[in-house]
Amino acid sequence: MKNTIGRTLTIILAATAIISACNRHAGSDELRLQTLSDSGLYICYANSSFGADTFCVKRSYTMAWPKNAPDELKREIIRLAFGDNTANFNRASDNFLEDLMLFDDDTLTRSIRVDAFNADADWMSYMHVSSECTNDSGLYCFHIAYENYMRYAAHGMYGSHYVTYDTDNKRIVRLCDLVDTSKLEPVIQKAIEDLPVNGDVLCNVYGPDIPMTDNFLIDSTRKCIMLVYQPYDIASYANGIQTVVLPIDWLSKQIELTPYAKEIFGI
Repeated sequence: MKNTIGRTLTIILAATAIISACNRHAGSDELRLQTLSDSGLYICYANSSFGADTFCVKRSYTMAWPKNAPDELKREIIRLAFGDNTANFNRASDNFLEDLMLFDDDTLTRSIRVDAFNADADWMSYMHVSSECTNDSGLYCFHIAYENYMRYAAHGMYGSHYVTYDTDNKRIVRLCDLVDTSKLEPVIQKAIEDLPVNGDVLCNVYGPDIPMTDNFLIDSTRKCIMLVYQPYDIASYANGIQTVVLPIDWLSKQIELTPYAKEIFGI
């Protein structure tokens, strides 16, 4: 009896150890996220075609940052958020905060970093970048949004970028990984014209020639690909960001999906 109990306990302990090891392994591929934020305020003095200017610049960011991500993903997030080509967040964010918003003909005579703005400045330029991340069973989607305004501009500008990372296959998911993008433009046009879900886009676009974009996301149900166009890309600023929906069931009848796409979408 004691031997039986002993063997049973040994089996249970061994099974527990195996399960524990498997859980540790399964969790090892998950991205560990942290929120990073900062802001920089500057009073700037410049000469330009507008004359002598005193103006304020505010730059800020609030980012979901994957601490344990590979450099490829870090570089992509930093490129979309800060326009920098490095995997070093601190260096990129410092450059971003100190990169003053100037016109090409501006000659900066002086800039002072301050804790708060006062009434001396005539204009304020600003740039804010933010990102958030969602996880759908190993597909991490980073949504990077920006808004800015440069002095003398008629209005501000904004946009959204997306990057998806597949932790199971340890790769950034690019549109060319899912379909042959050289054949996709007529399919996009057909989706806008034929699918009711894209009715608003059809009403807003400039004309029939819709360019390709590599800015996309996969919806959380993995039923469609959504192509995202910034203001002015295919429609006016007033009509805002345009999202073209490509349902997978429909898309697979228009263009061949790659084996990797079939794996992601469960086809």
